[in-house]
Amino acid sequence: MAKSAVRPKRFALYWCTTPDGDEDWFVVAESAATARRFHENAEGYDRGEADAERIAPVHWRAVLASSIRSAAGGSRPHCHLGGR
Repeated sequence: MAKSAVRPKRFALYWCTTPDGDEDWFVVAESAATARRFHENAEGYDRGEADAERIAPVHWRAVLASSIRSAAGGSRPHCHLGGR
């Protein structure tokens, strides 16, 4: 029986906005829904208030490298990493 390969998660850069425009920022997340929820929770908006537009794919290695630098006390990412 062949061992199945573990598929890396797919990430993308999303531009998250709200109607008031006060706290619009970029989020790296697995989906637009995850980016919206992360943005709403982080900024105190009600569910359904934020929109997320997919800008570009982000390679999982870039996300991992950014997370490692942050955990090691290095420079913080310039965008928020939305996740579960």
